Amino acid sequence: MTVPNPVISNDDLSCPVCRDIFRDPVVLSCSHSFCKACLRNWWTEKRIQECPVCKRTSSRSDPTCNLVLKKLCDSVLQRRQRRTSAVSETLCSLHGENLKLFCVDHQRPVCFTWTGTYLGMK
Repeated sequence: MTVPNPVISNDDLSCPVCRDIFRDPVVLSCSHSFCKACLRNWWTEKRIQECPVCKRTSSRSDPTCNLVLKKLCDSVLQRRQRRTSAVSETLCSLHGENLKLFCVDHQRPVCFTWTGTYLGMK
């Protein structure tokens, strides 16, 4: 059975404290989620265990891990990392151009600008 892929925005996966994608998300009894480190820092700074969003006092000093949110965020971060790696592999590190040619002498893909520079050295 195929599960439909709902559209999820980065805002849905962002910690309200750091505004970045959740890292080790925890959930409070009020149902708000935060990065574990963000919540600890918030509580240390404020000296009171309250929700940064709704200000409700938390009875637990060690909130529960939000496993579903963690898996979702980890998946998004992995896809983002793969995309970044794929882009960096297809662009010339010197010129930022697509690697569309292959240099037989150096046995590596090269861009047009590198080819022109290399041919001028011969």
